[in-house]
Amino acid sequence: MNTDSLEVFPCFRQKKEDSVGHEFWTRDGLIFFDNRGPGHDGTITSRRTQAVVKETEDTGISPYVGLAEKTGKVRTTTPLMHYCNHYHCGKDARLLVGDQVDDIVRIDLTGSCPNVITLCRHKTSWYGQKTHCHPTISWEDDAVLYASDVQGRVHLYLTGWPD
Repeated sequence: MNTDSLEVFPCFRQKKEDSVGHEFWTRDGLIFFDNRGPGHDGTITSRRTQAVVKETEDTGISPYVGLAEKTGKVRTTTPLMHYCNHYHCGKDARLLVGDQVDDIVRIDLTGSCPNVITLCRHKTSWYGQKTHCHPTISWEDDAVLYASDVQGRVHLYLTGWPD
């Protein structure tokens, strides 16, 4: 958005083969997003599968996460086959927390290939939006806050964030 004219404009224009979402601001002012490719809406269902809007032919497009500037210029993309429903980062946008089907994971994008390690099991049901984990990293980069209904009701949980 242009703050002087209040004109809004897309900072990322999706093409037919894109399914972009789960965007957020990084602490250094970039835009994080994921692109799951055609047919995906980016949701894990209560059947513990990826929601697919429609079956599509194999286009050869690999899912990825990316960082873009406010203008929409994509700075980096990293192929990431490990679907998470949501992602978040702390001080370093190359270290992500994500919620896989049953686990909260740390994803290190600093190497040539993403390194995924399990931090804990969340075992949420994925039954409705309120049961999604939505993990976030603390401002101090030492803990992860997430939600789960593993005990029947949605509660908030904390787990550590390794150095």
